Amino acid sequence: MLSQHGGWGMTSEDLTPVGSWLDLAEDGKGLAVEGELADIERGRDLYTLMKMKPRPAIRGLSIGYYAREFEMGSKPDEPRRRLKRIDVVEISLVTFPANRKARVSGVKGIEGMKSIRDIEDFLCEGMPKEHALAFISQFKRICQGDPAGASGGGQGDPAVLKQVAESIRGATQKLAA
Repeated sequence: MLSQHGGWGMTSEDLTPVGSWLDLAEDGKGLAVEGELADIERGRDLYTLMKMKPRPAIRGLSIGYYAREFEMGSKPDEPRRRLKRIDVVEISLVTFPANRKARVSGVKGIEGMKSIRDIEDFLCEGMPKEHALAFISQFKRICQGDPAGASGGGQGDPAVLKQVAESIRGATQKLAA
């Protein structure tokens, strides 16, 4: 994972990775990737830029590749070159992607959360909303010194709590992967 395809390569920092890609797979839209930013200054800077509100400052993706097999277009209405086989060398986080549909669709990370609402939004990405809300509700009770949930009717329904716990485990496993 590079930033801006390694810039101009003027310094060794330009070509230093900012993270790793953990999963790459073709889907109905194209290449779907999942990655993790490195816990380095540039990785933290990119994370901040991708989490900006009301819109991210960085949210494009772009691939660097070697064209191993291609076909040249011969007519004005055909693409100049049709790629048949490529070797992907790197995938970069970029400001201006060549393919405007190549976008970061989500950014996760617990360390950047500053409010209960941030945590709720984060949990809703990995579990059903009712489980996230139940977890936040219990969490608030604990923070207010009411671990038994007395203000909410005791320990709660064991079946619901079990579902919430399973959802949290699943979301945690997704984050660890």
